[in-house]
Amino acid sequence: ALTNDLLQVNKENKKATTSQALDLVNEWEPYSSEYAAPTVSLKHGICTVTGVIKYGKWGDIAILPENCRPNKRLVFNLNNHGETSRVDVFPDGTVSWIA
Repeated sequence: ALTNDLLQVNKENKKATTSQALDLVNEWEPYSSEYAAPTVSLKHGICTVTGVIKYGKWGDIAILPENCRPNKRLVFNLNNHGETSRVDVFPDGTVSWIA
């Protein structure tokens, strides 16, 4: 019975998730079909951005959908090969490479 309950919870959680392609800007594009495509997902009020991108210009990277925009500026430290990069997310949904 526990296994069936867990399967049911898992099915319900999947129903609660919405995903869509991330709206890339400034010449950014998906890295390749070998890696996850840039995607934004919303589950239980939490937005997650995943995927690998390439070839863009400094500055703006993407625009988040309205249902995934923060109410204040958020600052993230991300991997960029052997270095780190600072990426900020703004209340208007803009995702920008800062440093």
